[in-house]
Amino acid sequence: METQTFSYWEQTSFINNSDVIIVGSGLVGLSAALHLKKQQP
Repeated sequence: METQTFSYWEQTSFINNSDVIIVGSGLVGLSAALHLKKQQP
């Protein structure tokens, strides 16, 4: 099994500074983002 490695850009932009990561920009992703934004603006 291979381990997942991330580039420097991915680590500094997405992984280290994120509380929540939403994958996908469809209806479910948008709904999840709006719900989280309403809970903690």
